[in-house]
Amino acid sequence: MYVLGEPSIGLHQGDNERLLETLRELTSLGNALLVFENDEDTVRRSDWICDFGPAAGLGGGHIVASGIRSKVM
Repeated sequence: MYVLGEPSIGLHQGDNERLLETLRELTSLGNALLVFENDEDTVRRSDWICDFGPAAGLGGGHIVASGIRSKVM
């Protein structure tokens, strides 16, 4: 299992694409990934999404949506 906190931060878009390909390769090898991310491209490629909110800081921390991508987005 890999746990990553916003791995796309500061990456150029081309590098972000390479990161996403690497993450997909890790899952295809049987690894589990838990990624905390705000990047929409990364979220859209996720198998399962858990959205916390409804706001940031003290107004957040509650699960507002959870499920497979097609049901959440």
